Amino acid sequence: MKVLDMGGGHNGYVPKENEEVVVIDYFAKGDNYIKWNLEETPYPFPTKHFDKVYASHILEHLDNLFNVLDQLHLLLKDDGVLIIRVPHANLAFNWSHPTHKRLYTSRSFSYLEKGTEEIYTKYLWNINKIELRFNRHFLLGEVITKLANRNKWTQHFFEKTLGVRFDEVYFELRK
Repeated sequence: MKVLDMGGGHNGYVPKENEEVVVIDYFAKGDNYIKWNLEETPYPFPTKHFDKVYASHILEHLDNLFNVLDQLHLLLKDDGVLIIRVPHANLAFNWSHPTHKRLYTSRSFSYLEKGTEEIYTKYLWNINKIELRFNRHFLLGEVITKLANRNKWTQHFFEKTLGVRFDEVYFELRK
């Protein structure tokens, strides 16, 4: 199984058995790393080349999000999966990084879902999973994470009504 890790870094993808990982990043170093400005598309891979793309804490740094998502759609094989981890908008600390251009909520990618009427990209996705993640080092972090992710209604309730400051949002999008 071929996996593309966008950005690598300290949140890099941890490969499972039988996975071959290629990292693409502007600050690439080492084996299986390709130095590339992620704002520049097309990426240097053939169409339908990867089974999985892992984008952990990289999309919030990019100016041209929709173009990048279209590029990733092209790079994924049919039924391929895009795993996204991004900072949550409710946590003020997430705005402190000088290169963050946007932050996310559980509904941020709903505009990319198949069946939507508002179209921002050439390609649409099936959203398989959305998970709000609270600081697991906090005493009740795992409990809050489980309660908030019971369904879409509880996610919205915890985000909007309670204003819980989640650390990140995890998405799995399928082609």
